[in-house]
Amino acid sequence: MGKCIAEIRPIRDETGRRGNELLDRLEGPNVEEVLALGQGGGRSTLGRDQLGQNPVGVSAVLAYTAAGIIALWGVAHVLPTARVVEGYNDTSRDNRLVITQEWIAEAMTMWFIAAVVVTASILAGSQHSLVAWIYRVSAFMLLALAALTAVTGARTPVVFFKICPFLQGATAVLLLAASWT
Repeated sequence: MGKCIAEIRPIRDETGRRGNELLDRLEGPNVEEVLALGQGGGRSTLGRDQLGQNPVGVSAVLAYTAAGIIALWGVAHVLPTARVVEGYNDTSRDNRLVITQEWIAEAMTMWFIAAVVVTASILAGSQHSLVAWIYRVSAFMLLALAALTAVTGARTPVVFFKICPFLQGATAVLLLAASWT
């Protein structure tokens, strides 16, 4: 195995252009050229964002906060499932299984949203346009869950159901803010 020597230097010329069309299309003011000299002496150019070297910004903090809140709410949602289902003793076994499934499915939906947000943030960086759209789509899914809960479970006297739409809505707002930060 040969050594790999890397040199990082700004690639903007005196006019502010980055030097070629592909690099001009990369987003962000901190794009730098990485010249890697390997065994073959070849060079490769990567944007700083693609190397995962950007510090965590406001967008990432908002996204990680939203993911943490919704993941914890998923845990809080799934823990009382058995107690809730026991309250339906006068219901058939099949209906109790469906209720169990739905409670667990909603928790899994929240965990999935949290996992997708965190994974996208880690792998692509919070400034990537695809990540912004992942945040937005996740926010809209949370808003849909909040609306569903608002017209169903939140109309019952159970406080847990009344909190759910507000918490999911607030988390969606965090994700939308992260997508435009």
